[in-house]
Amino acid sequence: MEPVTIGAKHYSYTAYQSAQIIKPSDNVAGVIIRTGVFSGPAGSFISTGTAAATGSTDSTKPMLMYLPTANVLQQLQYPIYLPPGYGLWANSSSYLVTYITYDLLA
Repeated sequence: MEPVTIGAKHYSYTAYQSAQIIKPSDNVAGVIIRTGVFSGPAGSFISTGTAAATGSTDSTKPMLMYLPTANVLQQLQYPIYLPPGYGLWANSSSYLVTYITYDLLA
């Protein structure tokens, strides 16, 4: 098994209802999310796209993580590439603990 590279940037935050993690305008050449750990109430999710998702049933935006059960720690299983112009958002009915590391590509 290969070691996982930790990203040069990080986001460690407890978001209340919603938070923008990466702005689409900051992503000019792509982003690699290296690690991610999430916990919160059932129905919380992490989404990406050129704009924020309107809710967990918004099928026009990619969901990177969905928490079907409350307060069960979820972890990304592999690095994820976000194309240029895509942002990253955390959404929850109350709070969502989010820890990620990432690299902005040049």
